[in-house]
Amino acid sequence: MKDLTKGNIYKNFFLFGIPMILAGLLSTSYGLVDSAIAGKFIGEHALAATGSVSALITFTNSIFWGFTTGFSIYVAKLFGAKDYKKIKSSVYSMLIFTAIVAGALSAGMIVFYKPLFRLLNVHESLWDETFKYYLVIVIGQYFLVSTNTGAVLMNAMGISSFTFYMSLISAVGNVGGNLLFVLVFHTGVEGLAIASVLSSLAVDLCYFIKFRSCLKEMGIAKESWCFSITAMKDSFAYSVPNTIQQLVMYLAPFTVTPYLNQLGPSATAGASIGTKVQSVFTTVYGNSSRVVGNYVAQCVGKKQYKKMKKGAFAGLLQGIVLSTPFYLATLLFRNPLCSLFLNADATAITREYALLFVEKYLIFCYFHLLANLAHGFFRGAKAMGHLFFSTLAGSVARYLFTVALVSLYDIDGFYIGIAAAWLVDAIVCLTLYFLGYWNPEKIERLKAKRQAKKRAVLPTEEEVATPNDEQSA
Repeated sequence: MKDLTKGNIYKNFFLFGIPMILAGLLSTSYGLVDSAIAGKFIGEHALAATGSVSALITFTNSIFWGFTTGFSIYVAKLFGAKDYKKIKSSVYSMLIFTAIVAGALSAGMIVFYKPLFRLLNVHESLWDETFKYYLVIVIGQYFLVSTNTGAVLMNAMGISSFTFYMSLISAVGNVGGNLLFVLVFHTGVEGLAIASVLSSLAVDLCYFIKFRSCLKEMGIAKESWCFSITAMKDSFAYSVPNTIQQLVMYLAPFTVTPYLNQLGPSATAGASIGTKVQSVFTTVYGNSSRVVGNYVAQCVGKKQYKKMKKGAFAGLLQGIVLSTPFYLATLLFRNPLCSLFLNADATAITREYALLFVEKYLIFCYFHLLANLAHGFFRGAKAMGHLFFSTLAGSVARYLFTVALVSLYDIDGFYIGIAAAWLVDAIVCLTLYFLGYWNPEKIERLKAKRQAKKRAVLPTEEEVATPNDEQSA
C-alpha cells in the first residue's frame, strides 16, 4: 500500500499510473476481442446485436461504477487518515448493499426487456440474438461490476500493480472463453456473455483474497465483519453524488441510442466499432484521472490542500504524454483496426461508418481528456456539485445536438453529438476549476465570513437580556 502524497509527485504518478493504464488497456483489449470475435466468427448481425443494447447495459452498470468509484474516494480519505477499522466495516457494508441493489435491478431488467428493447429501437431482425446476449449479461451483472469495485478499492489504498495482474487474468479468461464457446461449442453471442461473466467471477475472488491480505497488513484482520449503517451513511456523501453523476453521464448515450438504431443495423455496428477503437485512447487518460482522484483524496485526508493543484497538473501532463501515441497509432492504423471487427461478408457502409468516426471525430477526445481529469480531481476534493454540473452540461449538449442533427446529417449527426458533449463538459470543468470553489481552505474561509456576518447582524445574549434606553422608556 502506498501514500501518494510522499516523495516526488511525477515519479509517484508514473509508477502508480502505469500499472493502472496497462490494466485498463488489457480490459479494453478483451472488449475489442469480444467485438472482433463477434464480427469475424459470428457475423455483422452479432456485432449489431451486442451494440444495440450496449448503452442500456452500460447505463445500468454505471449505477455501480459511480457508487463504488465514489466510495473508493472515501476509502482513500480514510486511508490517508489511517482510520483502518472504518475501512473494513465500510467495505463489508458496501458489498452487501450493492449485492441487494444488483439483484433487484437484474430482475427488473429481465421482466421488462420487451419495453426496453422497443424503447431502444432494437431492429426486429436482431431481437433473438440480442436477447440471448442480454439475458446472460444481466444475470451476471453483479460479478461484472464487482471487478471494477475490486480495482478502485486497491487503487484507493495505493495498490496499482495488482489490478494489472487481475486484468491479465480477466483478459486471458475472457478471450479463451470466447474462443471456446463460439468456435468449439458454437453457442453464438450468448457464449461471449458467458465467458465475460465467468472470467469476472474468477477475478472477483482474487480481489477478495487480496483485500483480506491488506487487512492483515493494517492489523485489523481479526476484527469482526459487521454491517454498519453509520459507515454506509458516512460514505454516501461520496458515493451517492458520484452515482448520480455517472447516471447523468451515461443517460445521454442511452437516450440517443434509439436515434442511432433507427438508422439501421449497419449504423449500429459501425458506431460500435468506432467507439471500441476510441476506447483504447480513452483508457489511458481515464486511468490518469483515477490517479488524480486518489491523490487529491489522500491530500484531503491529510489536510495537505496546497498539494492539490500540483496533482492536477501532474495528471494532465501524464494524460497527454501517455495517450497521444495511442491516438496517433489509432489514426495511422485505422483501416486494419476497423477490419479486425468485420468478416468478408460485411457491408461496405459499416466499414465506412466506423472509419468516419476515427478520422473526423476522434480528435475531440482531447476535450474529453480535460473533462475526465477534472472529474477525477473534483471527486477527490469532494466537489460533487462541480462534478454533477459539468457532467449534466455535457449530457444535455449530446442529447440536443443528436436530436437536432441526426435527421439532417445521418450518422454524422450522431457523432457530432458525442464531440459536442466532450467540448461542453471540458469548458464547464475548466471554468469551475479556475473559480477555485473546490478548495477546502477557501470553502472554510467563506463559511467563516458568512458566520461572522450573521453574528454581526444578530443581537448577542447580553443585548437581548439588557434592553437599551429607548426600549426601557
